[in-house]
Amino acid sequence: MGNSISNVFDGQHYKNLCNTWVTVDGNQPEHKFFSEKRDIAFSTCFDSYLLYKRQCRGPSATPILIQILNLPPDFHSHLSRVLCLGVIPGPKGPKQIRTFLHPLEDECAKLARGVPT
Repeated sequence: MGNSISNVFDGQHYKNLCNTWVTVDGNQPEHKFFSEKRDIAFSTCFDSYLLYKRQCRGPSATPILIQILNLPPDFHSHLSRVLCLGVIPGPKGPKQIRTFLHPLEDECAKLARGVPT
């Protein structure tokens, strides 16, 4: 079972991040990724969908969702534990999704620098 992956924390990318110094806007705070037990790992998801199943060319939307991966794997994907940060309106998916994610990127940069708790 040495090669099995049961969640994101078993993956090589996570392990590499744990040995990488955080860099935000060219500045390097004095900590590595996930070096503190209170550090939070989360994933983002955005997938467009039709609002009404009967209309194949009807209105659509793209939710911006976050899952907190520190929660147990069988728990973090429950609908009550998924955070919706916003919804991008249709009729088509966004061409430049970064314009919608800019506020999230700003908040992530603040978190990466460190937030007193």
